[in-house]
Amino acid sequence: MTESQHSSAAPIEIRGDDIDRLQPLVFALAVVLSMPLLSACAGSPAPGPLFQHVAGGSHGYVYMVDGPEMEFTDGFETFKALDDADVVIESVRSVGDAEEVTVLGTLLSGPLGENGIWQSFDSYPPVEGLDGPVFQAEGARIPAGSGGYQILIGYRGVIEEMSIRRGVEVTYRIGAWVYRDTLPAGIVMCPADEERACADEMDRLVKEIGDAQ
Repeated sequence: MTESQHSSAAPIEIRGDDIDRLQPLVFALAVVLSMPLLSACAGSPAPGPLFQHVAGGSHGYVYMVDGPEMEFTDGFETFKALDDADVVIESVRSVGDAEEVTVLGTLLSGPLGENGIWQSFDSYPPVEGLDGPVFQAEGARIPAGSGGYQILIGYRGVIEEMSIRRGVEVTYRIGAWVYRDTLPAGIVMCPADEERACADEMDRLVKEIGDAQ
């Protein structure tokens, strides 16, 4: 349940059982030791398992700005800890922001309780409406089986015309493997006098993000 005050390719992996057991042990050991290096050289990290079970496809909301200057926290994105492995969050990045919008920081809240979450907050960091402890996203370790977590991204800017965020990119590590998921999560940051145009833009944006998946 979400409360709001506003409108609204797998990584290259070499497994031990895939190695020809008739090959010399030295060769097998060399392959295993080179696994992190192969992962690092394989190009951009592939999507991983952390967000596979997040309900829904492309989505978004309109954040109405009372005046030209705004500061708020987006809290719409959540995830659940894996059952069988710890996860280390390397980075959380807002995708597609206009030049006039500054990302103030990224936090996580969790493990979450039973009170639900707010979609957005009128300050950064949030001072009320949170359902779990808050800590820095970068470098955070999410213990296996620990429950649900909320991603908190702070924004500040002068919004004289609508500004669009197109997604959230999360890079994380599970053991030796690094993954990167881009969540299809839009926001239209909207001046008070453009509510109808912003709603239309939100519909178009959600469809565009969905078509690109």
